[in-house]
Amino acid sequence: PVAYISEPKGLNVHDTRALLFRHEPSGALILSFRGTLSTKHVKTDLRTHKVMVSLDTFLAIPSKREMARRVLQAIVPDAIEKNLLSGSKQKVSLVDLLHVDGEALPDYLQSSTKSNAEIYGLGFGRLHFGFFSSYNRVRRDIHQKLRDELVSRPAPLYICGHSLGGCLATVCAYDAARWILPTIENDLQKLGRPSEVDRLTLSMYSYGAPRPGDRSFALAYDRFVKDTQRIVCDGDVITSGMPTWMNYAHVGTEDVFDYTGSIRRNPSIVEKATLKNKTSPESHFLTNYAKVIKLARQPDISALELLNLLRDGYGIERI
Repeated sequence: PVAYISEPKGLNVHDTRALLFRHEPSGALILSFRGTLSTKHVKTDLRTHKVMVSLDTFLAIPSKREMARRVLQAIVPDAIEKNLLSGSKQKVSLVDLLHVDGEALPDYLQSSTKSNAEIYGLGFGRLHFGFFSSYNRVRRDIHQKLRDELVSRPAPLYICGHSLGGCLATVCAYDAARWILPTIENDLQKLGRPSEVDRLTLSMYSYGAPRPGDRSFALAYDRFVKDTQRIVCDGDVITSGMPTWMNYAHVGTEDVFDYTGSIRRNPSIVEKATLKNKTSPESHFLTNYAKVIKLARQPDISALELLNLLRDGYGIERI
């Protein structure tokens, strides 16, 4: 591991955690977010109301009432956090810890370079408040650590996570496409190392992730993060979380790994008939994700082995 990333001690609101690894044989950098483990994680999952976010700057856009309150009370997220850590302030609304679009950029973005790619009229999107707020608690550290590591040693960047961690990985991947990688590319140009820019690539792998935001965010995400694999263990109930009737939407394509070692990409209606209904809590367990992914790596199995897999995974005794 290169770094352990977590919220500031004394102000652990969401218990957001991530590990940054360097895969030495390839040089690739891997950022992995922790899934739901603690009570604070559960509370984060349950903050299902949406926050409006600029898809250009990736900063919050408060309601007019909320914005008026912030102006009257001179709310500055960094100052509020400092007061909380010092003990001079005891409690604050989580939305007050979010930096706001249209105001002065936070210091770590002032020295950054934003992507100049068009977002094609998608000015804002709405994200799950818990996921967006949780990511913002470690956003500064992630920007700084990824910038340090990838400027000193440019390489592919892989962002991943399971469950809650998968949603944080999704949010982070969009941020990386809009801010982090353009900044690193600019740094390499200034250092006279333009040939190393081509080493920078972005990939996101999520495992058992629910929907992180609305359709506008999903459209913007898919335009900027092309290499996405949203892995679903067959039957995982959590992946149907954050319902579409609340205008939540998945990003990327769905890759369903079943208990026979098969992979279905965006399964059709006919293919879904051969899969489990998404009602299984057990399919969400990391052990089952490891199991189906390992099965998919086996190139050949005998008819008897396939029959045993069908029996164990789907209760089919004979064909």
